[in-house]
Amino acid sequence: MTLASGKFKYLDIAKSRLPQGAVPAFLKIESSEWLGWGSASYILRSALKGEADHASLLSGKSLSIPGIRGKSEFDTAYPRVMAQVGLDEVILQEEITEYEHLTLIWEKDFLFGEWDPRNHSSTYLYWTPLGSSGEDSLLKGLLQFLLPLQYLHADAPLWLLELGLKDGQFYLFQIQPVEQSKVAHVFAEDWVQELISSRLRFSKSPGVMHLLKVEWNARKFRKRDYRNHAPVSSVFQNWEYIFHYFRLFCMINQFQASGESFSLFLSEASSKGFMGTLLKRHLEISNELRIHEDAAPMEVRFQDGGLRFVGKGVGLGVIGQEVKIQRELDLSLIYSDHPPRLIISNSVSLLSHPVLAAAEQGILLILGVPEPLLGDLQVGRSVFFDFEKKILRLE
Repeated sequence: MTLASGKFKYLDIAKSRLPQGAVPAFLKIESSEWLGWGSASYILRSALKGEADHASLLSGKSLSIPGIRGKSEFDTAYPRVMAQVGLDEVILQEEITEYEHLTLIWEKDFLFGEWDPRNHSSTYLYWTPLGSSGEDSLLKGLLQFLLPLQYLHADAPLWLLELGLKDGQFYLFQIQPVEQSKVAHVFAEDWVQELISSRLRFSKSPGVMHLLKVEWNARKFRKRDYRNHAPVSSVFQNWEYIFHYFRLFCMINQFQASGESFSLFLSEASSKGFMGTLLKRHLEISNELRIHEDAAPMEVRFQDGGLRFVGKGVGLGVIGQEVKIQRELDLSLIYSDHPPRLIISNSVSLLSHPVLAAAEQGILLILGVPEPLLGDLQVGRSVFFDFEKKILRLE
């Protein structure tokens, strides 16, 4: 019995590679005859033509009917399944109940998923060789479980999986290749930043060999072109490298990881030194990876408040001319033919797309300005700014 539909064929292949029972037992259904075995509970699953195709997921469109325990339930479910238009394949599978659900996107050396534990809210997790976020034992178990399936990356670079976790054992319910473009929307950078920045306590100093390894990988990463056909993992990898350099910046300057130190770090993009050159390239990559992402404001931020000065310089400017006031930062202004020298805003998210774009373009930013002060900054007034001493003053 070989399964041929796009939805089920890789499930059949995975069954031969994984430990017994990891893929719940199933039979292909080709007639209305009841073929159940033992006293198990079953689920009647179907696949439509084109479902789980590499280019067209049609996720959840086909019918699955759980709770089948004998011929009576099967005889009721079977006609409903067979009545579907475009039916391709049907299987009867042993049903696993009361499990924790995991949806995974899997690329070589990259794992991103949503874990839905029983009686708790769902949470996101990821893993790369550079770092990870999530429960360590769960990630370790997942990587071990997927090891026999690594060979599938020779067929396709990106895979979508549905798994269950029950009593410490993983069960594979669904596995299929998927095009990068079909899941790119999953990787809105605010999620990525929140996951990665959650590890910014920097409680342990990395060893020299680890830093050298990360630096070598970052060097190779920067040489690629990310404007077209970038792997979905690139967003994660790029932020891992940005925070790798932020960590070095904090180590060199003996700073704690905070909004204050991150604003100083972003200011390095204006310099021509070692750190500034590398940071500027990673900010460029961040913006290249987000060409097709909307520019909605993001709420990912550092917890400490106060004014944030991003950039370097001292000067005097006229509001409405070289100085602009924006409550919500506007990318069109940042990328305009005549961008301002300085933007003043009450925005507080140092990790937003417009902030990163402005840092890359060398536009000065003063963020977190309280609303009363922002209201005093009227068009035509002159302001004095000093980014080294962190001064903003009406003249």
